[in-house]
Amino acid sequence: MSLHRNVSGARRGCRLAWALALVGCVPTVASAKSFRIPLRQTIIDGLALGVQAGDTLLLEGGPRRFLRIEHVVGQPQACVTITNSGGEVVIRNDDHYYDIWIGTSRFFRLTGSGDSIPHRGIRLAGTNRDGSALMIGGLSSDCEIDHLEISHAGFAGMAIKTDGAVGTFMDRVRIHDNYVHDTGGEGLYIGETRTPGQIFRGLEIWNNVVARTGYESCQIANAIDAKVHHNVFYRAGLREDLWQDNNIQLSAATSVTFDHNLVIGAYTNLVIAFGGGAKVFTDNFFSSSAAGPAFFLGDSNTPLAANTSFVLERNFFRDLVATQPVILFTGEKSVLRPAHNTWEGARRFLKFQPIIDLSAFVQPEDNREAAVARPGFVDEAHDDFRLREGDPYRALGFGPLSP
Repeated sequence: MSLHRNVSGARRGCRLAWALALVGCVPTVASAKSFRIPLRQTIIDGLALGVQAGDTLLLEGGPRRFLRIEHVVGQPQACVTITNSGGEVVIRNDDHYYDIWIGTSRFFRLTGSGDSIPHRGIRLAGTNRDGSALMIGGLSSDCEIDHLEISHAGFAGMAIKTDGAVGTFMDRVRIHDNYVHDTGGEGLYIGETRTPGQIFRGLEIWNNVVARTGYESCQIANAIDAKVHHNVFYRAGLREDLWQDNNIQLSAATSVTFDHNLVIGAYTNLVIAFGGGAKVFTDNFFSSSAAGPAFFLGDSNTPLAANTSFVLERNFFRDLVATQPVILFTGEKSVLRPAHNTWEGARRFLKFQPIIDLSAFVQPEDNREAAVARPGFVDEAHDDFRLREGDPYRALGFGPLSP
């Protein structure tokens, strides 16, 4: 593998810095109460229970069919925590369109970090064929979702959006340390797929593993300042349905910084993104597009999102289709700046469509074809995507930050 830059001490230390970062939703109210939610209870109404800022909802460990949660409202520095207690919570059904639905709620944290169960204590394990395992809507906002295992949803692993809520805001959604796998549709489905729609502010997605999804691993729409970093997005678009067979999809109305991720496997494109909000991809590994280029980039597809720029810097590409470029750029108005990227296994780096003079919009710098190593995972066959000691991407701070 050719790593064409020095690894600074600051970069080597970024893994530790992120690992020590504080969780944003912390109960701080001295008078906070705990409410035990028995297995027989399927509906939690925060108003009826008298839930207040800083309180905790303790989900009794064991099997459940579904759980509907509403009117749970905390405060910015005193969220309401929803967590497992007394063992692993397992929610599974084949006749419901969700495992957990949360609506009309704000300043809450759903976490599987309760008790002493290793890593994830809430498991959402199946819905009907059209269902999403975790649904957060009903104009909810300001939430943290962590330490869940989600699998075998008929549709999305997480569907986070309020459809039809044009011009409203869903603020500070934080998604981290989750394991989402084997879904019929998207792994993470954030925002409705049309513009205008509900607007996301302060969206952050990190330290997740999303594996084997029927549609995209991660689809984001209408997010104005999203951060996506230190995730593994592994084998997406398995249903091979046209326009849903990519790994990452970013709408025109989304602005995002995308860094230190490992994106592996898609039926067509590893990333499909449209102009509009600025999109910056730095320090990522991309591999294994079966039929398309690594990046398919085009102008905004809506007049409500003016074209801005794509930036691709210091990314690594390998195992790409020999007949496809690394980047297929169909824009005529967006600025594309690819710099200091390394690729192996594609016939060419950039291809323009249509074939016109784009020199005013495309600004390549120091991109080169060279050998690129594949990440060395601890146990890829069993979805253990921790990077081994001595792995060059681990030295660069790529990938998950913790087990």
